[in-house]
Amino acid sequence: MHSLGDMMIVFTNISDGKDVNIQDMKLKDNHAKYDKLSKEHELLKEKLDSVMKELSDEKEKKKSNVKIEEKSTDLQNMKKKLEEVVTLRENERKAWDQEKTALLEEKDKLKSKLLSLSAEKLKVYNETVQLKKDLETAKTLENDGVKLEKTISDLKKELLQERDKSKKLQDDLSAYTERESKMKQSMTSVAILLHLRHD
Repeated sequence: MHSLGDMMIVFTNISDGKDVNIQDMKLKDNHAKYDKLSKEHELLKEKLDSVMKELSDEKEKKKSNVKIEEKSTDLQNMKKKLEEVVTLRENERKAWDQEKTALLEEKDKLKSKLLSLSAEKLKVYNETVQLKKDLETAKTLENDGVKLEKTISDLKKELLQERDKSKKLQDDLSAYTERESKMKQSMTSVAILLHLRHD
């Protein structure tokens, strides 16, 4: 297809009586068309490359967005898991605190029981010591009682011996008194006889 300028040149040459080479014009026209098509091809190719690049960039962007979304999802999941772990740790800490409090209370109760048992043990120990002293005192008293009984027995024996001695002395005294009485009677009888003979 001729341009308006080319057509004006042709008309001018014809009017001036100059030869016009239509074949040459067609060839030039074909070259022009080819150049135009080539340029259009290049432009289209550039546009195609640009579009392909844009598509590729868009795909990469989408991939990147997908990756970002995946990363975001992963981050959300990790955050959720982290929150679950934190919640679990917090619950475990609370449970541990409760158990620790219960253990401390139990420890205090055991300490109280231990103190009570210690006081009871001390009381029992003191009672045992007192009972031991009482037992020793009882044994001492028992020994003293045995000694006293032995002393009483010895005294009884001595008393019996003294009684025997006293009885013997009493008997001797009675015999002596009887002999003395007999002697007095004999002396009286002798005195009477002597008096009678003297008269």
